[in-house]
Amino acid sequence: MRRQSARALLAAGTIAAALSLSVPAATAAGTWTVTGGPSFTAAPAPETTFTLTDTTSNLTFTCTLGVGAGSVIDQSGGTNTAVGQLTGSSFGSSTHKCNGPLGSTGTITQKAGTRATIIVVSYNLSAGIVTLTITGVDFVLTINSLLGTCMAEIKGTLGAIYNNATHLLQFTAAGTNLKVVSTSGACAGILKVNDALTFTTGSGGWIITGSPDAWIEFAQP
Repeated sequence: MRRQSARALLAAGTIAAALSLSVPAATAAGTWTVTGGPSFTAAPAPETTFTLTDTTSNLTFTCTLGVGAGSVIDQSGGTNTAVGQLTGSSFGSSTHKCNGPLGSTGTITQKAGTRATIIVVSYNLSAGIVTLTITGVDFVLTINSLLGTCMAEIKGTLGAIYNNATHLLQFTAAGTNLKVVSTSGACAGILKVNDALTFTTGSGGWIITGSPDAWIEFAQP
């Protein structure tokens, strides 16, 4: 059977040269096959910002640097199917710190040894858009301020979309469900346990590069 295909998730190459117009505009169910793994890296596009927002206190923590790495499993499946893992990520660094409330600075890092699961929620093959959730997220937020150092552990789910045309993965408020599960140090007035948070990107996002393959492809019969 002739197969219609579109490069959809975690791509670093160009869009497939002959994307068939007969693919449905929005595919919410059915079977697809993903190929092109097994690993990927992520780096910020120019002018990208990553913003952690405490929606309980309406305070924000913004980073201009963010990198990640993970893996994708070659497989077939439908929506709500796990396709890979985010094995490491960090936002901000010792030389490019994130900026937070009350003049604070710091970093966000994925807790060592944790793996977050990447799940396909829906996909639009003709537009080259895949909607994702990333579950099992475990971040450690370190904030330095005049009051001292605050450390907080944040757990939950990230919402994201991948755009095949721009090769960008963007984090979205939709689909995100994060919560502060613990704090220590000088966190008063900044964060507290059970605060709800979102994590979003601005106009940029993560540029995704596959390895050893140049791209990862979704195809539908």
